[in-house]
Amino acid sequence: MNKTVVKYMLIVFITILVVVAIASYFNYKYDNAVGPNLITAFVGVAVSALVTLVLLNGQTKDEEEKDKNIKMFQYKQRCYTDFVNKLWSCKGTDDFDKIEGSMRNLIFVINPEILPALTKSIRIAKNECETRDKAAAQYANITKLLRDDLLNENNDEKQIELVFQACYYEPQDQENNGKTIKETSSETHDNNIEEDFQNPMIQKIWQDYQNGKLHCWHFNAWDNEIQNECLDENKDYEGALISLFECGEDWRTNRLQEVKEGDIVFLFNRGGDGYVGMYRATGTVVVKVEDGKYYLTDTGKDIVRKLITDEEAEQYDIYGELKDEYCTSVASIRVLSEEIHLINTYNPINVIRQTIARVSEGNVWKLLKYFDGFYKN
Repeated sequence: MNKTVVKYMLIVFITILVVVAIASYFNYKYDNAVGPNLITAFVGVAVSALVTLVLLNGQTKDEEEKDKNIKMFQYKQRCYTDFVNKLWSCKGTDDFDKIEGSMRNLIFVINPEILPALTKSIRIAKNECETRDKAAAQYANITKLLRDDLLNENNDEKQIELVFQACYYEPQDQENNGKTIKETSSETHDNNIEEDFQNPMIQKIWQDYQNGKLHCWHFNAWDNEIQNECLDENKDYEGALISLFECGEDWRTNRLQEVKEGDIVFLFNRGGDGYVGMYRATGTVVVKVEDGKYYLTDTGKDIVRKLITDEEAEQYDIYGELKDEYCTSVASIRVLSEEIHLINTYNPINVIRQTIARVSEGNVWKLLKYFDGFYKN
């Protein structure tokens, strides 16, 4: 019970006791009806006042609670709208930094029960950011989660597709003289390969890519100078590594380990320099730090996992980060040079900020076309 109501009830009760005592005195002393009439009148007034007080207090609390709920709903709606808008602006990129501020605001208003599903979808969206449709499907799921939480609904999972169609406003297949852009582009590439690519090796890579025999990857060099030096020094034998290191997280390493033998890696220099090399992957190698010891996994040499010495670990650590107490792993792609490494570079596609990402079909063609100009038949 509300403390204010209890206080007033106590005051009324004490007052009634006082009035009863006074009325009893009059009744005993003068033997008349003044006492009972006084008690009856006062009790009636007191009860009316108490009932009025309780009703007014309850109405006030209801209005305050209603006003609070309205303000909370409005704030929650603003937080959800801001988050969803910034989330969908990440489409086709990995620029998730822009949603971090919105995510922090979201934490204070979101239903804790949907938070695990939300974070899982964001994690998947980050990993699939270079595949626009897959990332957008996760955005639609996140949008549905927040919408249902805001409106206290729980629509069928089929509603995710409707959300996807409503929010993914960029049509996947725009009309172009009766054919979609995607169909027209693929048909043009298939029918004019010799015209598109001058070098037979580039031509073969494109054919294998379209037939699903290999994947193409973008890789952001952590340190341009060190990375280029490693590749130049080892270009004539199987010692060239394209590397990254982790400090606690491992999603980049997990993505790197998806690279298979025969895949193509396009190396990008940070700082706006552009693509400086094109390499054929021969496997991946990961050195993990556990309890001060180093464990090696090397798909290029069919090594599942083994303990290695400090000196052996240093061979795979081109950035010298294993000495840092915060470094938890160093991961690399073993590559063979495709006989092209540029100094004056160029970026023919949209910027990809993710350290390692799978390149979309249209961008694969543009990159192959770009490197094709530097090869000799």
